[in-house]
Amino acid sequence: MDRTLHKIQSINLQYYGRKKLRAFTDTEKDLYTDLYPKIKFDGSGDTLEIGFGMGDFLIRQALTFPHTQFIGVEPFKTGVVSL
Repeated sequence: MDRTLHKIQSINLQYYGRKKLRAFTDTEKDLYTDLYPKIKFDGSGDTLEIGFGMGDFLIRQALTFPHTQFIGVEPFKTGVVSL
């Protein structure tokens, strides 16, 4: 058991995502603090996109299908406020 744990701990993992975020611009900070808390979802959404980045695809889909509710989940605040 200890050999397996040691082997797992010694694996060199590569990280390909963002390691550090850039700071908010003043506009992004205002949007995040004022607008973001007002966004509410009623749970009847039809489409969920996880990791929408800067939101380009999500916006195009929402404009193409205006009667569909889209929910985007993005772990990085800078992606969220870029919408």
